[in-house]
Amino acid sequence: MKRTFLLVALLAIFGSAFSAVSVYVVDNSKTIYSYTDVSGGGASTVTTALSFNGRGIDLYNGVLTVTIGDKRPQTWLNVNATTGSEVVISLGNCRMWASVVDQATGELYASMDNSNSYACRYADILGNSLVQATRDVEQGYDPGGDAAINGSKAFFTSYGGNSSGRYLWSLPLGFASGTVGVAEFDANPYGNSLSGIAFDGAGNVYLGVNNNSVIKLNSSFVYQSTIVTGLSNVKDVDFFGGELFVCNSLGVSVYSTAGAFSRTFGPTNATGLVIGGVAAPPTTVDFVCTVTLVDWNGASLPTVTVTVDGGTPVVKTLTGSGSSGTFTLSLTPVSHDIKVKAVKSLSQTVTGSGTTPAFMLQCGDTNDDNKIDDLDFLSVIGNFGSTDPVLKLIGDGNGDDKTDDLDFLNVIGKFGTSGT
Repeated sequence: MKRTFLLVALLAIFGSAFSAVSVYVVDNSKTIYSYTDVSGGGASTVTTALSFNGRGIDLYNGVLTVTIGDKRPQTWLNVNATTGSEVVISLGNCRMWASVVDQATGELYASMDNSNSYACRYADILGNSLVQATRDVEQGYDPGGDAAINGSKAFFTSYGGNSSGRYLWSLPLGFASGTVGVAEFDANPYGNSLSGIAFDGAGNVYLGVNNNSVIKLNSSFVYQSTIVTGLSNVKDVDFFGGELFVCNSLGVSVYSTAGAFSRTFGPTNATGLVIGGVAAPPTTVDFVCTVTLVDWNGASLPTVTVTVDGGTPVVKTLTGSGSSGTFTLSLTPVSHDIKVKAVKSLSQTVTGSGTTPAFMLQCGDTNDDNKIDDLDFLSVIGNFGSTDPVLKLIGDGNGDDKTDDLDFLNVIGKFGTSGT
């Protein structure tokens, strides 16, 4: 359903004028949706009249190949990505569960079954020149997972609720009939059912597990971590631009490779997606952020610590006067979580794609633990009125370099509050 992108091949297919990335999503209501960018923008419908519900989807030379799973003799659908016109490929008593097209050769690789399960490759997306491989190492895996190409191999996942549905296995591209698949990873004890598979180009592998999670493997197919959990009906996983795209019951949910949630778009119960085209350099815009320090009484504005989408904190200087100032971030024009904290204040997180987010930071956090509680109260009481150059700053919660009645009132009025 997806593959490691070869820019040279894609440029040959789409031409240098293809400056945006198109996202195609199929669901279980006979519909294919398209989006003009990976944020979910520019939504439109390719077709609402597929002959069958789609399971997975890939893109080759302007044609979307859609697997349909539990149907026979109909095997898969070829859909024009522009017009939505459909051609049904019927290849007898077999069912296709997952497929991927080699962008360099046009060959289609698929997991199939009739009375038995096996992998096969076709010379083209019309189903010509079948080459059938021996079934995978278990000689009885449960198909229905996903397919991907990485390097010189085609990879398949096994999908099922028992020991035959827990393997990631591979075959060499261009394999001959009778070639035996190689088991690359056994999902036990992480689960008995694999679905989506994606490679990030840096050697890491991401797998959908147990319909509800995504795990990460290294280039040696050794488990590293669980990236996402708590989802439902995870059917497909893709990787693009440093992000993971997960088809599930909510739609297409997007995460960082560390598991930080970004956004969800597309139809509910999405079953497959493909991201096609040559990506232009990421577009960034200026987010002009306004910060107001409530009850700040300092001679100048402090710096603020800013964290975007759970990343590495950076320090920004506020431009302004009094208790209000601004700073600027250069970010992609999609939804972000922006967290801001200043000294002696509670943090605030603003979520959204608006380019002028506003932050109201409550002063009074004398010990900078991001909450105003008994420790701050004791700090003010213990250092109240002190003229000692060190002690008078300990209970200072508003930046005026002294501990006095203003700090006392600040703590009392905001007692029990915390940053976000």
